[in-house]
Formats: sequence, C-alpha cells, structure tokens
Amino acid sequence: MNPHPIALEDFQRLYRAADDPMRAILLLALNACMYGGEVVALNWSDIDLTNSTLVSTRPKTGVVRVAVLWPETVAALGRIPRRSDSLFLSADGDPHTYQSLYKVYKSLRRKARVGSVQFSQIRDGAYTAAVEAGVSLDVCRLLAGHATGISDHYVKRRPTMVAEACRAIRDHYRISLLPTKPRAQASKPPRASRGQQ
Repeated sequence: MNPHPIALEDFQRLYRAADDPMRAILLLALNACMYGGEVVALNWSDIDLTNSTLVSTRPKTGVVRVAVLWPETVAALGRIPRRSDSLFLSADGDPHTYQSLYKVYKSLRRKARVGSVQFSQIRDGAYTAAVEAGVSLDVCRLLAGHATGISDHYVKRRPTMVAEACRAIRDHYRISLLPTKPRAQASKPPRASRGQQ
C-alpha cells in the first residue's frame, strides 16, 4: 500500500558487498519481485536454468508466480552448489529461513553501508520499476504473485508473459553493469607447520 523502492545505488552497494550466495538471493528477489521469505522458500525444482524461467507457488497465497530470469541471475544461480532441493542453504547446511536470511542481510547491510534499507524494499523497487516503465498492471501483478484471474495452468505454461516486466526492472537497476565474475573470497594465510611454530 505504501511502497518504499530500494534506490539504485543502495541495491548496487548491497550486491557489490555480497558473497556469491547472497548475490544470487538479491538478484532473484529483484528479478522475480519477491520478498526475502519467498526467495528462501524456493526449490531447485522451481527453476529452469536452461530456459531462464522460474515457475513457483507463492507460499502466502498459493498463487502461481512466474519470472523470466536475467542472464546475470542464471549465472549467479549456476554458482550455487546443489546439495538438496532447497535453493538456498544457511551456513549450517539447513534450508534458509526468513530469520536466517535476515541475520545475514543485516550483516550485509552494515558492510554495504546502506543504513536501514529493508529487504522488502527490493520487491517494492521491482514492482515500481515495472509499473513506471509502462508495463501493464496485470503483468506486474502476475510477476508479484497477485491473483489476476488468469488460470494457474495457463500461467505455468507461459512464464514468458512477464518478460517485459523483468526486462524493465533489469534496465532500471542497470543489472548489466554489475560485476559478473564470482566475488573473490578473502584468502586465509597458510597454516604454519609444526616445525615453523
């Protein structure tokens, strides 16, 4: 009812400061217009990397939702190891929950110096960018997982119906300008052997 879209600069700061799994979460949230809890509820079976599409059911409402995945989102997801059907796993190897995601996000937010930007603002930004680009409200609602009156079976067969909205979001947030290589992990100094201690 009162959206607070994430600023372009804030999203880019978060992305640049994130590790590979969190980059995939951020991109997927923006690309598919999802809240954090919706992103971490996804399974690999919801994602078709070959055809660059997402077809899932919104946990809160049971409404089918679809997205056309950007090349950057597909690449980021391709760097996520598949250890279970759950798409995103926490550090302890269990499926992420909203609480575990929020803990990681709060740490990222401090690292990126974006103040009090809430994860929900990513979804607000996606929806707003698509609407402001002139994408029809029905298509925007479909991407956001709102009931539209269109048959769920038809939506599942035609995820490309939201391609225009996904493209508008990608353009608005200048996703093509973000780094595409995996984020370099901080290297640990080599462990000293017993003879060197």
